[in-house]
Amino acid sequence: MPAFTLTGNIPGSAAAAAVGLQPQTIDAGVSVQIGTGITAAAGSGNTPQTPCFCLQTRLDGGDRSLLIVPEPNGTVTTLTVNLLVSYDGGATWQVFGTSGAMGGAPLQAAEFKNLPAGALFSLACATLVLGTATSLNLAGSVS
Repeated sequence: MPAFTLTGNIPGSAAAAAVGLQPQTIDAGVSVQIGTGITAAAGSGNTPQTPCFCLQTRLDGGDRSLLIVPEPNGTVTTLTVNLLVSYDGGATWQVFGTSGAMGGAPLQAAEFKNLPAGALFSLACATLVLGTATSLNLAGSVS
């Protein structure tokens, strides 16, 4: 069970335009609810569907890894997730990496490696076909 849920604004939303993105830092070793209530794939592969977040710098200067775990309220037939990155404060987003197939039974986690500190990140479902589920949450942890 995630320790907490990210509460910042989703990039591109009216709230983000009004008050800014308000990114949160995900600490290493803590499970976090990154996205909640996702019901469809993103309109495009680089449209954020979750609040943005950043990662703490490692003491040894190395890059971080992010593990994404799908948490639906039923079955999910098809799921792939794009990890999005912004190097300009959230003005533009590009795909940093795409997960393998995560849907089906059992659901699969996805690991993204070599994430640099200092960038903003968000998630987008590149593909999502719900089975008996009505929505999907995405949890994550950093190492």
